[in-house]
Amino acid sequence: MNKGEKVVLKAIVVDDEILAIHLLQHLLVETGAIEVVASYTTAEEGLRGIRQFKPDVAFLDIEMPVSSGIELAGLLQQQSRDGYTDIVFVTAFDAYALDAFTVQAFDYLLKPIDKERLRLTVERIVQRRKWLYADGGKERVMKASFMGQFRLFDVNNQSIKWRTKKVKELCAYLLHHQVPVHRAQIVEELWPNLPVEKAANHLHTSIYQLRKELKQCGYPDAVAYVNESYSLHVAVSRDVDNIEKLLAKAVAEPEAKLLELYPRDYLDLEDYPWAVAKQVKLRKSFIDFLERVVQTTPACPIVKNCLDKLIEMEPFEEQYIRGLMQYYRQLGKPKSAVEVYERFEVFLSKELGEIPQKETRDLMKKCSR
Repeated sequence: MNKGEKVVLKAIVVDDEILAIHLLQHLLVETGAIEVVASYTTAEEGLRGIRQFKPDVAFLDIEMPVSSGIELAGLLQQQSRDGYTDIVFVTAFDAYALDAFTVQAFDYLLKPIDKERLRLTVERIVQRRKWLYADGGKERVMKASFMGQFRLFDVNNQSIKWRTKKVKELCAYLLHHQVPVHRAQIVEELWPNLPVEKAANHLHTSIYQLRKELKQCGYPDAVAYVNESYSLHVAVSRDVDNIEKLLAKAVAEPEAKLLELYPRDYLDLEDYPWAVAKQVKLRKSFIDFLERVVQTTPACPIVKNCLDKLIEMEPFEEQYIRGLMQYYRQLGKPKSAVEVYERFEVFLSKELGEIPQKETRDLMKKCSR
């Protein structure tokens, strides 16, 4: 898409009422920027349609038999975190607003639909699509790194320079949650030691700076505020998502990729107390995975790298030391096994003033024969 070029977006409509579908189709066509490629009366049909047509935008009714529009949007979000389809909810009830934004909806329209309000929504989607697909039709996505320290990269792979540490933390916090978070919770977790009023002022200032920064990156509507809750609406690829997807798979040789993606624990170089629970959970999953590789595929070439990583993460855990010693012993390299033991013996004496366990010492003797 070129700047100034007329854009017509593909859309589908899902609503259990035929008359409501016809009315919305008519209003969308009137905007001159929407082509309705299909319409459906159930969420199940809508899901198949979205998979088939890959529309730019889906207009979903929320209250439908069997599955709701929110459930449909949730399924789409699970399948593709970056999302090729923007979701706009259309409903007669405003009680669903917060639920709608938990699945990263682009907008939320109330019936009866106001033509001007719909036009503004379509215009915002058009502008977003023009920017996202400015380079030959390929979607431009920012990248967020959570392993070690938090870093956000723009579409040109340039690291964002933050005005303050708190603006950076706020961005990390919202991307960490991926759902709307109430302002009171944000204040409590990011400014726990400040009086409420002063903390609220810091939040407002940080939100302003975050909006300004993301607007410069091409996201003018990046920070949403609904029902006193904030969320981010940006196309972001998160490294932690790739790690979690690989960890969820059966062992199918993703070991090398995981080792590359996991240089350090989740946000362990940042002083973010709110990230600790996620850090602990992800660390355990990663260690369990490495142990499984070592135990089930001892002949795999990546086993040594897995053992090295386990020792790096848990340097006092002697079972990993013995595992590496056994690895060298089975390769017919007893000297290398003894060197592993000697390094650990010096480390343990220096750090704790202790000697290795009897099992580890006995294995060393076997390697020395």
